[in-house]
Amino acid sequence: MMLTKKYFLMKKIMLFLKVAVFAGFIGFTLVSCSSDSLLEEQSVKNEAVIDLGNDEKVSELILFMNESVMQFPSYSQVAETRSLRGFFRWLRDVIKCDAYGYLWGITRGGGFKGSLVPAVACSIIAAVQFSNDNGLTTNDWILNSQWAVFPTSQDFYKIGSDHNLGIYNMYRSDPQLFSKSNSTIVTSSISSLKGMGYSSSISTLEFNVLINSINQSYLSFESFVKNSLINTSYYSIVNVLDSYAENIVNLSDNSQIVSYTNIILSQIDGMGFSNAKELKAAISICGNSRLLWKER
Repeated sequence: MMLTKKYFLMKKIMLFLKVAVFAGFIGFTLVSCSSDSLLEEQSVKNEAVIDLGNDEKVSELILFMNESVMQFPSYSQVAETRSLRGFFRWLRDVIKCDAYGYLWGITRGGGFKGSLVPAVACSIIAAVQFSNDNGLTTNDWILNSQWAVFPTSQDFYKIGSDHNLGIYNMYRSDPQLFSKSNSTIVTSSISSLKGMGYSSSISTLEFNVLINSINQSYLSFESFVKNSLINTSYYSIVNVLDSYAENIVNLSDNSQIVSYTNIILSQIDGMGFSNAKELKAAISICGNSRLLWKER
């Protein structure tokens, strides 16, 4: 009888200990999970606040851009018809590609000046590839010898001008430029721009990945660049470039393109963008590229 009592007593003690340990484990897990959830929730909230701030600023700028372009006579004359034509769809995609290539270069350590190299390489390769995407050939467009319209007094203006100068000089040196292989175009872009004072430290491997995305399609390229910018301060401003490119393609007068661009650049200065210098350079590249190509 005594043994039986001790046996049941021991079982009760063991059961109590198991329950206590299990309860402690559950409690610890709940506290731990709760802490992790709170941290994750706070992180999401912080990111949301940051994104919201960027989105609001970008949205405000895009609204300003879209309202400002309406004041130019040449916009209202062509806006409803140009978007339907293959050449202008092609032109829009090419000049966006230039600006995207520049921002991609910035995030790959190309620097303010060196990132012009991928912008130029992207421009030449995209001109050929996107022709195919829009039912065009390289016979449907030519380089405009009267492209030098924007001022060059400031560094972000000059980088846009040198984008055009680099491509124009490469074509004059080799009229078969647009039939060359992608690797040759990249090599030529690096060499030509180095002679103009623009050196790039971006690896050949990274260039190849970028160019491969262009070869697939414009949408593939756009997706690739936007994904590469996700964790950077440049992610939200690609939407600014999209709107800017769309608007200037629908301006037919060069002087009005310059005036419109100056209005946008001044607005950016007053909005406190942390990456305003790079944004203005990307816009300058896009705007200058708009004047480099013309329908044959």
